[in-house]
Amino acid sequence: MLVDSVALLLIDSVADLLIDSAALLLLNCVTDLLIHSVALLFIDGVINGVTLLLVDSVALLLLDSVADLLIDSVADLLIDCVALLLIDS
Repeated sequence: MLVDSVALLLIDSVADLLIDSAALLLLNCVTDLLIHSVALLFIDGVINGVTLLLVDSVALLLLDSVADLLIDSVADLLIDCVALLLIDS
């Protein structure tokens, strides 16, 4: 009877240890996966947001500069032509 009780206690303890270890390992893996996924999404979103902001700002600056240059050049050319026509006539 004593031997059976000790054997059952050992078997029960080992089974509990294995089940608890497997459950904790699975739970730990799932939580790590979720935490790392959320962190990666957050970091990736922030980096993409900053990158998009920089690229968009530079593109708008370049387009605005080129448009201003073209408009100013055409306006200066027209003013010069009108002034020459008025002076020569």
